[in-house]
Amino acid sequence: MLYVVNRLSAWFLRGDIVMKESGEIIPEDVRRLARSIMRHVMGRHRRPTLSRISMRLDHRAARLARPTEATQAGRVGWWINLSTMEPGKKIAVPLLTYDYHAERPGRVTNGVQVNLNREGQLTFGVVTDMGEACAKSRAEYDGRGVLALDFGLSTLFATSEGQLLGQGWLKRLRRYDALLSMIAASQQRAGKKPRASKRYRALVEDVRGFLRTEVGRVLNHLVEQGRPKELVLERLDFRNPDLSRRLNAILRNCGRSVIKSKLAALEQRFGITSTEVNPAYSSQTCNVCGYVDARNRGSQDKFHCLWCGHTKHADLNAARNIGERRALPIGSVFQSKHAVLGHLVATFVARHPMSERRPGLSRFGRSGQRGLPADPRTTNPYFGKVPPAVVRSSERREAPMKSGTTQALVAA
Repeated sequence: MLYVVNRLSAWFLRGDIVMKESGEIIPEDVRRLARSIMRHVMGRHRRPTLSRISMRLDHRAARLARPTEATQAGRVGWWINLSTMEPGKKIAVPLLTYDYHAERPGRVTNGVQVNLNREGQLTFGVVTDMGEACAKSRAEYDGRGVLALDFGLSTLFATSEGQLLGQGWLKRLRRYDALLSMIAASQQRAGKKPRASKRYRALVEDVRGFLRTEVGRVLNHLVEQGRPKELVLERLDFRNPDLSRRLNAILRNCGRSVIKSKLAALEQRFGITSTEVNPAYSSQTCNVCGYVDARNRGSQDKFHCLWCGHTKHADLNAARNIGERRALPIGSVFQSKHAVLGHLVATFVARHPMSERRPGLSRFGRSGQRGLPADPRTTNPYFGKVPPAVVRSSERREAPMKSGTTQALVAA
């Protein structure tokens, strides 16, 4: 009976539903169950609302005109004359100008964009044709090389060239988080939803505006200083354990679209392409020797390799790894974390067989035969998952040592 209801899309139908073969009318309890299931499905997979699709009006419905006299201290840059359903009756809407739009290159067209914001208010904007300006800037832009970026919330972007950009923006996000949590708690004590508060909605819009401004500022600085031809980024993840679930959700929903739209604008204006790679274990892998270990990331900002002793800022080390993965098979975003880890471990074991002692001193002290430093792989769970074929090939190249710990790991 549920199958028949679903096939007929009759979850909310008021009339009777009859089984075709038996002629039996489906009872109300089955209909109620079908409605309950469908409400649950629709709650998780909402139908499109088309709220992000804007309306554009051409000269037949809207006309632009410059103000003939100063209005609102000269802030009104345009007047829009909108046609109505009544002949001869028009509506005049003033548009406030601002420095970014006034200095933006391009040709202002006789078109108007109409948006409906989250508050149910209509906003109007002038449509600018950027085709000629973008073609000119692409021809003049002299891009060179590839620049890899590591994204984070403590440091916005770390580059493979050694730059740390946007280091103070996590403090700003924490202030936003504290204010949002305070307003949400006050609303919940009053039995209301946080979105019912005008101050809460305004603060959320401030967070979105701050994201757009900061991301645009940092990426514009990178283009101006580094002049890259291609940008390589990790698959973006906007979660931070130091922030609340509420702010993490806002960052996840808004931040990814902000960066992607900015990258699309850079490609359109300067021809800078962007490539997304798999970031799995990039913060735990040494960029010098390739050793992967969770203990390499000792603190939030410091990276110390337990194999070769290489020390670097953690975000800069990750940015170098991201840049190198652009040409590796594990760089595909469709690779699983298990596959990436298997490739990293297998590559390192092929280069350094399990019987080999690592050079340098270990911060865990000296142990093993003849006072040599301990092999960190013996206590690294990642290397307990080495494929048997890789272990056997390393055993053929070099005989294993008689150390009990290393011998047991090779046998495993």
